[in-house]
Amino acid sequence: MSQEPVSLQVLLAQAESARDAAQWEKAAHFYGQLEKALPQSPEIKHNLGLVYFGWGRLNEALHWCAHALILNPDLWQSAIIVSRANKGMGQMEAAQRGFQSLLGHSMGDSQARLGLADLAMNQFGNPLGAIELVTPLQKDPQHAMDAKLTTLMASLYDRDHLQGLLSAKTLSEKIKSFANQYLQLPQLQLPSLVDRAAVYDDPNYRPRVGLISPLFCVSPVYFLTIAGWRHVAKGCDLVFFNRGHKQDWATDAFKELSSEWINVQHLNATQLATQIHAADLDVLYDLGGWMDAIGLQALSSKPARKMFKWVGGQSVTTGLDCFDGWIGDQ
Repeated sequence: MSQEPVSLQVLLAQAESARDAAQWEKAAHFYGQLEKALPQSPEIKHNLGLVYFGWGRLNEALHWCAHALILNPDLWQSAIIVSRANKGMGQMEAAQRGFQSLLGHSMGDSQARLGLADLAMNQFGNPLGAIELVTPLQKDPQHAMDAKLTTLMASLYDRDHLQGLLSAKTLSEKIKSFANQYLQLPQLQLPSLVDRAAVYDDPNYRPRVGLISPLFCVSPVYFLTIAGWRHVAKGCDLVFFNRGHKQDWATDAFKELSSEWINVQHLNATQLATQIHAADLDVLYDLGGWMDAIGLQALSSKPARKMFKWVGGQSVTTGLDCFDGWIGDQ
């Protein structure tokens, strides 16, 4: 008995459902089928690019969104993905040109400003330029969080624009206020994890230790922590929550130590907190900090039994009270 072909409406619903659930491989399959059936649809190509971007496959993301722009040059969302993909692949000048092309666009201006501010602060060493770019977004409800965070982080690098009035204590208080307003997940009530204190005296028990960062690659996260994790891995199971896209020899070194490697690059804060909680960790070390505000948002719900802050924007407080301690040096 032959099977009825799936209608395009059903296929589109399946694709959108998988995309919204961050099921990237499944979504790419469905959108791929739609693209074959509707090769002149820029929206299908855009969504295919969006899915590949979420999946971390930046070349494919750039390919499909560039083709969407050929069919519809006004599809600013695809231009944003192209610029972000270029940034992720280290093509900073191309990313900058892409974002600049959207300045003044009625819909894409805000995303372009945030993209350019990120480049200014983290790639081109221009924190004051980053502040100037996001200033028009400070009162925009949709982008105020990102604008205020950019301003706070840029202030870490250059406080001269405030004539020295922004002391470390004042900045710390501002960050605490920001964290209280934007980084809490009060609507998420995770079930309590079972108390495992009784098993910790068992010499055969291997604690589950979680590590989360967007920089499991050649970076300060590698150079400052890898020796420690090699020691910890002798008696513990290391669970890595990878928030980044870069893959290099340092990534391979981290993977060699992992008992589990979980890619969580484009989960939202609630999904990420739920994923960490499901891993049933004895302790989690945050190695992302202010490099990953969504990660901090997820950690505010205390998804592991114990949590410690280490590298990753550690020059200031996270503003959160969910951590059990902080690891540093002189």
